[in-house]
Amino acid sequence: MPAAATPSPGDGDGVSLSLPAEPGVVAPAAHLVEGIGAAVGMPAETARALALASEEVIAFVAGQSAPGGRVTLTCHDRRYRMSVEITLPAAGFAPRMYTLTQAVSPEAGAEDLDHLGLLLAARMVDEFAFVRDGGRIRLQLHKLRPYPRLAPAETAAPVPEPAAAWRLAPATPERLALLARLAAGPAAPAFLAQ
Repeated sequence: MPAAATPSPGDGDGVSLSLPAEPGVVAPAAHLVEGIGAAVGMPAETARALALASEEVIAFVAGQSAPGGRVTLTCHDRRYRMSVEITLPAAGFAPRMYTLTQAVSPEAGAEDLDHLGLLLAARMVDEFAFVRDGGRIRLQLHKLRPYPRLAPAETAAPVPEPAAAWRLAPATPERLALLARLAAGPAAPAFLAQ
């Protein structure tokens, strides 16, 4: 059955793509995520990181799925982030690879090296969540929008004339007590008067 891109039911801002869980769909799925990221105004490097994380998850699922398995990829544009939700079969999925303390050793067996892509995907996104739904898992990958860069000031603000006459002195217990009394005024608590 071919892939079909449709709007996500109920949210109005998502695009959903149902794919066969096969290695041949990995690159088109990543390209879709990156393209949607660019279309919604995500910076290229942010959209690419989310696309690479999605690619690693789908590649793992494609390598582990039984023939005829399907993966659904849904992209959501949110105000402060872009989200990709990947719905996949729960069998063979290793959520332990998404912990920040997990590590994969090159000397480990082939099964651990198969999980390396999941470990990389976990570090490419800012947030993720798992939702188990019967025999399927919805893995949500979130990449936050970066704050806009501020233009550098052309010149440093000039120091106002009255402030230029002030001199800073090191803090001493006596000066701090005087400052506290002056700041509190006549209604100073008794402990400040000591």
